[in-house]
Amino acid sequence: KVEGAGKEETEQQILYRLRFGGYAVEFPPSEETFATENKFPFHYTEDESDEESDGEAFDPLWEVPDQLVMPKTKKLHAIIEARCRVIRNWNLC
Repeated sequence: KVEGAGKEETEQQILYRLRFGGYAVEFPPSEETFATENKFPFHYTEDESDEESDGEAFDPLWEVPDQLVMPKTKKLHAIIEARCRVIRNWNLC
């Protein structure tokens, strides 16, 4: 036993105090104590709305490098084609 501040603590109590500090319980309460309302909702700009007039989702315009638009060699074309197949298979999972 170790003496401290006018009371005796066992080694187990000291270890518990060192581990959990001033917390009254070992685990946080199960109920949520924070506000669930999103204080900073995302706002779409008018020209890039998520909902277009035709009901389609916004599709961003991607810049494709020139060397990928028209591969200069058959070997490069085969590499790009194989990579596309792999990526398509990942998206199917």
